[in-house]
Amino acid sequence: MTATVPAIQRLQHLRPPHDWGYTEKPEPFIDDLVRLARDSRSKDPRDKVFGLLALLPNFIAERISPNYDPSFSMQDTFVMFFKSCYEVAGNLGSLARLLIRPSVIPNLPSWALDLDAEHESIDIDAPWVRRRVHGANLGMLRKPLTFSEDDRLLFCQGVVVDAVASLGAVKIPIPSSKYSIHAEPEMSKSRNVVPASDRDWKLTLARVLLQDSSYEFSESLSALDIPWPDPDVHLWTDDKPDYQSFEYNTQWSSYEGTMMVRGAYCRFFQGNEDFNVGGKRLQDYFISSTDPDCPDPAEYAKLANELVNTLAFKRLCMTENGLLGTAPLYARLGDKIAVLSNCDMPMVLRPNGENYEVVGSCFVEGLMKRQVAAGIAQGLYQTEKLSLC
Repeated sequence: MTATVPAIQRLQHLRPPHDWGYTEKPEPFIDDLVRLARDSRSKDPRDKVFGLLALLPNFIAERISPNYDPSFSMQDTFVMFFKSCYEVAGNLGSLARLLIRPSVIPNLPSWALDLDAEHESIDIDAPWVRRRVHGANLGMLRKPLTFSEDDRLLFCQGVVVDAVASLGAVKIPIPSSKYSIHAEPEMSKSRNVVPASDRDWKLTLARVLLQDSSYEFSESLSALDIPWPDPDVHLWTDDKPDYQSFEYNTQWSSYEGTMMVRGAYCRFFQGNEDFNVGGKRLQDYFISSTDPDCPDPAEYAKLANELVNTLAFKRLCMTENGLLGTAPLYARLGDKIAVLSNCDMPMVLRPNGENYEVVGSCFVEGLMKRQVAAGIAQGLYQTEKLSLC
């Protein structure tokens, strides 16, 4: 029964609420479809897709033809599923909300993703993070997504605008040793274009941590209003105070010890004290509180919930053009940052010959609000056809 309840909830999510303003065929919530397929159990891995056809929206199911011929592989099935989803949606917004781990299945395109739960290749952002719409591609001319004849390449219009120049440390458990990840801080040369003032960097940092390019300090608390995590907080013990109980225990030590904050805030920042943000240490942007009590436990508990969703499975990064953001765990120095006309978030892409592998989405302050479209209009950028392999 325990495993059944989440599955039922995901089935409910396949039909959006009527009060969301949909008047015709709704855009499918691909991330929910992916979670449903990934978590299903089947003797034949192709049934992770074919076995769910009766549960999928008709406008996706009608594009998928069950094929159990021995020549039609698991890879072919996963490719068919994701191609159908992207064609129906007309964009890659859901791909940007999937937290991708490198697949161990050979010959599977990076945009198709591995639905085999045993491979732990996909995690999915929390609902409110998934539904937030960004504006990186606003103003760009959109063209339909297309595919190569063998369906191994996905073609889209976009602009490669930047590259990863430095990465923060990773202080979370790595799911499996078979995944390649560089856990220590890394840095290459960066032009480090510094904003006009220290306050600009502080606001930039607050927006990055909340993944909200419209945030203003006057609106609400930010992550910078929390004291820097205590380095003595043990991240991996089983003795985790109840998150909800913090509202009744006002001490900062209780806040840092909650499972929610341990699971994101402390793990994200520990090891990154000296990460360079506008010429200052990252830690120097945070408040220094000598008061053992938190001033508003309820509001800070709410903030903790937001940080869990925005910082999980991400790491700090600085781009070659001096922009601050967060990148996927598996990003590497030199990975390219592209804004695709069919995706509202920038994507981290890894060159592979004439093609690019999808590493995952990123949040880069300075690229989230139609800046690329403005650059195209000014002749600074030129849109090109990018092939994702």
